[in-house]
Amino acid sequence: MGRLAWPILLILLLTGIPSLVKAADPAGSPAVLKQDGLREIKRRNLGPALGVEQRTVDRLVEVGNRYQPTRQRLRQEMMAEWRHLQQALKQSPPPEAQIKALLDNIHQRRMALLDSNQRQLDEEMALLTPVQQAKYLDFLMRLRKQLVREARRLKGGTGGSGGSKQPSLWRETTPKEVPVSNTSPK
Repeated sequence: MGRLAWPILLILLLTGIPSLVKAADPAGSPAVLKQDGLREIKRRNLGPALGVEQRTVDRLVEVGNRYQPTRQRLRQEMMAEWRHLQQALKQSPPPEAQIKALLDNIHQRRMALLDSNQRQLDEEMALLTPVQQAKYLDFLMRLRKQLVREARRLKGGTGGSGGSKQPSLWRETTPKEVPVSNTSPK
């Protein structure tokens, strides 16, 4: 993967995790997957996954905690602007000047969110060696996949942990081997 692709991938992961938590709890009732739960998952599993001391894990979690309020505020503002945009689109004829202003606001907030994610990523990567950075990206990708499965399970879809009452995120998991076939021409 290119040098620029890793940071973009991590930004997408960092941006996607909170939205997956919200998707797991669309009604707004107390959800199993709250930010505190994600922090606890990171605190418990990052050290062994990355091969770092608990002090480094605590510093990584602290960096995330510092940026979380800003990202949450930006997401809430973007959602409010989105609701206003939907209302404006229902008007006949839609007010183009208002729609343009709303789109500009949404774009500005999105750019601020991406900037916040990039600053967080820069701080986190500064704490890790290149090998640890790669392991961290792998950890975040696996965590995101688990969150997607859990969100689907909570919504009643497939991809969950079967009939278990305990969410799959809280149980210890071991990586499974995936068979790979070489289909390249000889």
